[in-house]
Amino acid sequence: MWNVIAPLFTLNFWFSVTALPFTPVLDKVILIFMLGLTLSGIGIWVYAQQAVQDKTARQTQRSLATVLGLAGISGLYLYGVTWQRIPVLSMRIFFVVWVIGFGYWGYRLYRRVKIEIPLQRREALERAAYEKWLPKPKK
Repeated sequence: MWNVIAPLFTLNFWFSVTALPFTPVLDKVILIFMLGLTLSGIGIWVYAQQAVQDKTARQTQRSLATVLGLAGISGLYLYGVTWQRIPVLSMRIFFVVWVIGFGYWGYRLYRRVKIEIPLQRREALERAAYEKWLPKPKK
């Protein structure tokens, strides 16, 4: 077990100029995962264009589609340069940067959906309840 995990703790594994290829199983899993991200981003984008929804839901779906689509496309790029064994570009550290970058972007989207949008809706309801009692301007 330790022989499989041990290379993860060496700098040479992450910063090697010419990275070793993935195992055949992991190679296919990464390819399918990146294609799935890209296709789900495209599917959500098409759905967001055609569905009749409020503006906030449509913007959220477009943001999700952008995150998934760009994660898939950039992941396919990383997969391609690793598969081709291009020096420097195939360093494993770029996969860590990819995960951190899109993980943060996904967290920001999650935070917007679960915290910011409900807060904005609550404030709009409070404002509407308050303005209901204000005098209306004369025409």
